[in-house]
Amino acid sequence: MPTEPKKQPAGKTNPVPPPNPEAASPVAAAIAEIAGQLNVEKETVSAGSGGTYKAFTMDKVYEAVRPLLAAAGVAIFPRPPHVEYVEHARSGGGVQTTARYNGSWMLVHAESGDEVLIGFEASARDTGDKAPIQAGQQALKYALVQLFQLSAGDPEAESPPEDALDSEAVAAQEAEDQRRLENAARSHLYPLMAGEKITEDQQRKDAEATWPLVLEAAGVKEIATEADRDKVIAAATRLYGPDEDEPGEQPKLTGPPAEKEDTDA
Repeated sequence: MPTEPKKQPAGKTNPVPPPNPEAASPVAAAIAEIAGQLNVEKETVSAGSGGTYKAFTMDKVYEAVRPLLAAAGVAIFPRPPHVEYVEHARSGGGVQTTARYNGSWMLVHAESGDEVLIGFEASARDTGDKAPIQAGQQALKYALVQLFQLSAGDPEAESPPEDALDSEAVAAQEAEDQRRLENAARSHLYPLMAGEKITEDQQRKDAEATWPLVLEAAGVKEIATEADRDKVIAAATRLYGPDEDEPGEQPKLTGPPAEKEDTDA
């Protein structure tokens, strides 16, 4: 049979034990205080063809958390991450790398030395070497979001669609690829504007002025692929390259020089 709780003598109550200062966690107290003050609003993020969705951006989270951590005397120290790399062939050519970043960070209370470990895993894609950096930023962002219990809202309504994961990184990389292709085409047009009496500044202005005409002649609005780049280079050469029929001009790298006429006959 269950035993009844021991009855206290009349006039006496169970004393509440006093708090133990040695058992307190200054870093946990700081985290709780910051969580009570923190307010980060989600922003509307474009997912390209996937539409838009609500998300905490890295800048907004860092901007809100950093001053509160400093005021509470808490520093963040990154620990060596574990990163896995997977390479994929891109439809437009080249290779894209996915970095899976498993990171952890130590939050340390400066005055007491009290500490707590947090961690998160994220991934990002890039055609260069920035995939682990982007993934690391995402991992820290969501580690802080979970640590300070920021409201995630309705996950079904506010999460990105499956085909829009890492959309920010993908969009940035596509813009960088397009910039490189356009620069390659422009670098071909620039020397075609050269002349004996043309300054470099005028040469640059002429190239900029003729750029829309070259795009129109190539039949493209922007250079998004290597095929577009090749079309623009061909159009620039066709419009502004040396004329093989012009007196005094010889086509370059197309064969041996023309034979000299026999004037003794």
